[in-house]
Amino acid sequence: MVELVAGIVLLIIVICWVSVLQRLEWRRWTLPVTAILIFPLLAGLLIGWIFEMERTRNEMKAIIGAVSQDDQWGFGQIIAVFLWLPLCFKILLHVMDRV
Repeated sequence: MVELVAGIVLLIIVICWVSVLQRLEWRRWTLPVTAILIFPLLAGLLIGWIFEMERTRNEMKAIIGAVSQDDQWGFGQIIAVFLWLPLCFKILLHVMDRV
């Protein structure tokens, strides 16, 4: 429930910020201010979800027992991480180029 409320609040903040940006002319300070406002909120939300998933996983392991192979990464998970890396680097370079 907390995650849902946090997601709705974050969505409202993003919508308000985008409406402010539409009224203003794009300025050099817009991107850093956006990063300062939005990224900590996103990071907090993601960290909250990670802790919630870990808690749920531990509850499931307590019910199922130690037979689960949940602690090992599969081939698909490793490939998924490596597929996202180039995009993350391109975004980072693009952001650094604009600032």
